[in-house]
Amino acid sequence: MRNEKARQCNCTDCSRCSWDDVRGYKKCVDNGDLWIMLLSTIRYSMGRMTYMSSLAPELVVRHAAALTCQQLRQVIEEIDGELKRAERNVDTLGMSCDHEEWKKGLANIRRVLGTREWMESHA
Repeated sequence: MRNEKARQCNCTDCSRCSWDDVRGYKKCVDNGDLWIMLLSTIRYSMGRMTYMSSLAPELVVRHAAALTCQQLRQVIEEIDGELKRAERNVDTLGMSCDHEEWKKGLANIRRVLGTREWMESHA
């Protein structure tokens, strides 16, 4: 059984933390590191025939609070650019089901960015 006291984290934002079952402690990921991991995941996953076409954009949405608006815009531009390139070449980004998942993920990321921009403009 886990020691609840050991689960406490010393960082100021525990939303960045995750429990490591193997090592038995919480670990935090720096926002800069998180950004690199998310962007790398998006770039690596595009065009592959895998479940990552739905998971990669979902990870961006899940961790959007740790990203800047510019970082969200960059992800949008990269996914949108690859979708358009594939469509111009009468192709798909992965299999057709992957292509549709990328479109859904892109729409979700755009929605998150729109909400964030609206909130910032009305703060």
